[in-house]
Formats: sequence, structure tokens, C-alpha cells
Amino acid sequence: SGSGSGSGSRSGSGSRSGAAGPTHNPDGFYDLQMCKHGQWTAVRVDDFFPCRPGKGGPVFSQANGPELWVLLLEKAYAKLHSSYFALRSGMCYEGLMDLTGAPTLHKRFDEEPCTFEELLRYDRNQFLVCCSTPGQDAMSEGGRPDGGSSGGLVPGHAYTLIAAKRLEGGAHAGAELLQIRNPWGNFEWDGAFSDNSPQMDDPETRRLLYDD
Repeated sequence: SGSGSGSGSRSGSGSRSGAAGPTHNPDGFYDLQMCKHGQWTAVRVDDFFPCRPGKGGPVFSQANGPELWVLLLEKAYAKLHSSYFALRSGMCYEGLMDLTGAPTLHKRFDEEPCTFEELLRYDRNQFLVCCSTPGQDAMSEGGRPDGGSSGGLVPGHAYTLIAAKRLEGGAHAGAELLQIRNPWGNFEWDGAFSDNSPQMDDPETRRLLYDD
């Protein structure tokens, strides 16, 4: 299995209330399929995960409730690459190819233009879209250098693009906005159009963003 720091801890059942059929293997073994170098490969993992000594939580990914699939997927991917720490950094599109087997499109904004119309089209057609910022991420695992709790975009960090929207009315009509998610769940954007920004004082702007 993939290596990692900290002690190991076996998961609970991982079953979901009301789900049809078994949602966990009582023997604790799972086979996952990864498309590495264009070939689908079976990766077998158990349900022991590296945890922080004394704290009890997983060192790496966290499940959203009583779910196993996120931790199992990460462990299988780590095993495929020899360790958890080998998964640091890298390009989003490479991960999408490994997980889906589907072709991907990679664009660098400093090398070729990407118009907002393209992003709207990707959103409209329900593409899986990731994005990343330039630089080196020194915040996600070690906290903010200044010890603060708020912030904007983290350098060298990957995000999920949830939605692209152009405001059609209100005080900020014509504004082009991207809704992105930080997979680490920290350092929420606090600039223009953030939850407590002056732009969100306009009721029509809030309606267009939250009620559609």
C-alpha cells in the first residue's frame, strides 16, 4: 500500500443509511480502476489509513461523513505512484486522465488565451474543469505564514471550477464571475463578490448568484 506518515487506523463501516446493497467490504479490501498511461489498471487496497498520532483524523483526505470512497481513491492513487507524498503538486489534467480515462484539454493563460465564452460553454456542457494558480503552495499544509485565518487564492494551488456566470442585471450587470472550490476547505476568497463584500449588498446580485 501507499506509504504515509503517522499511525494507521482502520475505518468504520462506511455504509450509508438507506443505500441499496452493501457499501463496504467486510474483509476490508477494495479493487479500484485507474487509467495510467492510457491503460486501465486494477489497484487493490485495504481500508487502513494513515492518521495523525493523538488526533485520530486521517493525515491526508477527509471524508464527508461516513464515506470511504474518497480515502480509498486517494490510497489507490498513492499506491499507483509509490507514496502519498508523490501525489503532491502535479497538473490537474493529468489527474483527470488517470481517474476518468477521458481526453482532457490543458490551457495556460500565459501561453494562449481562454475567453470567458469558453468557460461559459464548458459550464453549460457540464465539463469537469479544474484550475490552478502559479507559484509554490506553502500554505495548505503548514497554515498561513502570517498566522491569519482569512485569505484569497493560494499560490501553486489547485481548485475545482464549479460554475461560470455573467451577471445579466443588478448593480454589477456584465460582471464575469467564477465559482471555485478549494478542495482543502481553507483560505476562502475574501475579495470582490465574496460573501461579505460590498458587491453582495446588492439584492439583485445575490438573487442572480444564489437563486438561479
